[in-house]
Parts: sequence; C-alpha cells; structure tokens
Amino acid sequence: MNTMFNTILDRVVAEDELKSNTIAYLKETLQTPKCNLVKFKAKKSVQTRKLLLIACSFVIVAGLTFFGYSTYQTPVAYLSIDINPSVEIGINAFDRVISAEGYNVDGQTVLAGCNFENFEIADAVAQLIDVSAAKGFIAKDGSTVISITSETDDAALAGKLENLAETGVKTVIAKDKIVVVIQKDRVSLATRTEARNLSISPGKLKLIQRLQSIDPNATIAQYKDSKVSDIMKQIKAIKKQPRPATPTMEPNIIKTPEPKVKPTPKASTKPRTKATPEPKDKPIKPGKEDKEIVVTPVPTAEATATPKPHPTPKVKPTPKPKPTPKPKPTPKPKKDTPGKN
Repeated sequence: MNTMFNTILDRVVAEDELKSNTIAYLKETLQTPKCNLVKFKAKKSVQTRKLLLIACSFVIVAGLTFFGYSTYQTPVAYLSIDINPSVEIGINAFDRVISAEGYNVDGQTVLAGCNFENFEIADAVAQLIDVSAAKGFIAKDGSTVISITSETDDAALAGKLENLAETGVKTVIAKDKIVVVIQKDRVSLATRTEARNLSISPGKLKLIQRLQSIDPNATIAQYKDSKVSDIMKQIKAIKKQPRPATPTMEPNIIKTPEPKVKPTPKASTKPRTKATPEPKDKPIKPGKEDKEIVVTPVPTAEATATPKPHPTPKVKPTPKPKPTPKPKPTPKPKKDTPGKN
C-alpha cells in the first residue's frame, strides 16, 4: 500500500510534509472506521423497527380501548320507573346501567347518595325500589302503583327490559312483604324526546295521554307532579261514569233505486202437453182443384235470440164432395089405345 501511495504522490508536486500527512490520513481512514459505520447503521435500523412496532401496538390498543369504552358508555335504551319519584336509567348494549336521572324533586331525592353505574338491570331497579320504600314513597296499604316503561324502538328489547325490571321490583316486595300494583308499558324514543322537552318522565307522559283520551280537559301541567296511583284512580273513575248518548248526525245518502228483477216463473209439476201452433194467417179454403195447402209462418225480428221455428202443420186434405145422384126419369104417361072404350 505504501508503494502505491508513493507512486501516486510522486507525480504530485507538493512538499514532502504535506505528502506524508496525506498518506497517514488515507491509511487511517481506510482501515476500520468504515466497518464501524456500517454496523452502526444496521443497529440503528433494527431499533427503529422495534420502536415502530411498539408504537403501532400502542395505537391499536388505545383505539380498541377508546372504541370499547365509548360503546360501553353509549345507552341504547332506557327504563322509566315512576311511583311519584320519577327516575330514568340508561342501559347500554351489554344490559348494564350506565346512567340514572331524576325527573322531579322526589326522583332526585331517591338518587341522592346512590350509584347504579355498571349494575345489572334487575339489581338497579331493586335498589331503587328499596330506597323509595325506605324514604316513605311506597304506602303500606297496597295502594301504590309502580309504573315500568321501556323506552326503545326495538319491540323485543322492550319486552326484555320490562321483564328484568319487574323481576327487580318483585324481589324487593317479596323481601319486605309489600303490596304494590305493577304496571308495564313501552314508548318510542320519539316519545322520550317529547317528554324530555316537557320536563316529565316518558312513563308519566304516557299515563297523562291515556287520561286525556277520555278527559280532554286534563292537562300535563295539572298532573305533572301527581302520583301514578292518583292518575290511575282518575282514569278508572272517568271510565265508571255513564257517558251521555251523543246524537250522531247521519249523512245524507242518496239511495239509488234498485232495478226490479222479474221473478222467474216456477216450474209447473203438471205434465207438459204439446202446444198446438196457432197459425197467424187464416187458412185459405181449398177449392176443387187444390188438394193441400201449406201455411208458412212469417219470421219476426227480435232483440235477443231468434226462437226456433215451430214445425209447419200439415193441413188435412178436404174430402171430395160426393156426387149428387142423378134424378130418376119420370115415367111417361101411358097412351090410351083406341077401341078399348
């Protein structure tokens, strides 16, 4: 290598010291630093790949966690529990309670200090009824009505939620030996939106609408804070009242006369006789030379079907007149013979 460097540098016009420094630099550069640089680049690429894989895994896990959390926290249906406390609980796709809201002051009183989050439906309703009974919202005389209203557009899910809520209510009344009336109903999500705009629970709104169907004077403001049992009593009382007969206006109907149908003649049981055809024209008396005359009926045009022609009757031949007997010749008078006198 030194010989090669000397041969090349001999052709260069420069000082000896500069030449010697150049040779030393080239020797130092061409030995190990290049291999170390390649190894460093290889190590750097492997570490970069590991960091990218870790970052991608983290993003995927974080995305799944966020999606799962948002799905879990999204309600798909609601249950309205009305006594006089009106409480609505939100239910997610896993049949877990994720929210609870009081629609009136009594409902907020029941929810104070309670946490139903992540409860199963039956357990949440049971605890809600238990707290309501402890705070005096359930009468001991059996007059309390507990209204359970499912709020969803899915009919199958609505029935499932109502049954689970009813199970929770029955658990408490069996344990505490309470007598109540359980009423189940369902509304659509559109009715829920309407109820929220009126600041009333969907279950109580449905009851008031039932009352208004038989009592048009009833208003939502009048029964908004009433107990469910009081609304039910009013509905039953109105149904028991005799309703006055309201005259109905009969519409003027112009009756069109029905076409008269000619009665069909009954078939006679008498034996049929052959009808003798009636000739339309008088028969011509035959003379001496005419032996037989045939009378042909003249066909007449009819509106419907032409009847079958009657058979042509044969006229009996007129018997020949008997020949008149020739008169007998009168006898001639006898001539008197002369001489006999």
